[in-house]
Amino acid sequence: MNKRHAQKISNTIPDKPVFDMLIKAKAEITDWTVPSKANSGMSRGILWNMFTKELKAPHYNIISPMIKYRLIHEFGEYLPEEWQPPRKKKKATPITIAHQDPIFESWMK
Repeated sequence: MNKRHAQKISNTIPDKPVFDMLIKAKAEITDWTVPSKANSGMSRGILWNMFTKELKAPHYNIISPMIKYRLIHEFGEYLPEEWQPPRKKKKATPITIAHQDPIFESWMK
């Protein structure tokens, strides 16, 4: 998910889908050493630790907007389907290829 979509979603999404996203990300991510999308100098594991250390179960409704934005930017692919940004369909464009048969008679004479 890019920054623009993450910012737009973070302004309107309630906190419950963000926690659902985190639960799904925790279950499905196997390699936490992958570089973060937000900062390629640190891993996804470091980003997880930084932004989830303050999030505790009874306080679901007090995620700061900046933390919500950062979490959605990094783990947005695990959001519920109704919060995913619309996907652009790629148009199938026919490709015309320039071709000429090789002339082997004049090669290496």
